Amino acid sequence: MTLVGDSLDEQYFLLDTDLLEQAFRPILDEFDFAFVVDRHDPLYEDIAAVVHKGGLKLCTVDFSPTFEGLVRHFYDRLQAVIAEKGLADQLRIKEMKVLGELTVEATYSGE
Repeated sequence: MTLVGDSLDEQYFLLDTDLLEQAFRPILDEFDFAFVVDRHDPLYEDIAAVVHKGGLKLCTVDFSPTFEGLVRHFYDRLQAVIAEKGLADQLRIKEMKVLGELTVEATYSGE
């Protein structure tokens, strides 16, 4: 993730990394080791049944869970946390990157 802002605080932080970790932890917990499925997928009910039957973790989203879709979702959720914390005037996410296998990555820039 690349953050941009106009100034640093009195401790020379753009953003306290603890706040960033607190913001990202729920997202990571939701998606980590989960089957991510679009609720609009015609096979959603079948996939959900198999996942639940297997005792596995299901994460349901409202978009196609491609690398590009996931990185945009993470971007939007973290940008919303920045706004909720009242920091939107001070900083924003310039871009966010999701890495997969050695040759797979997706980057999203909100600009």
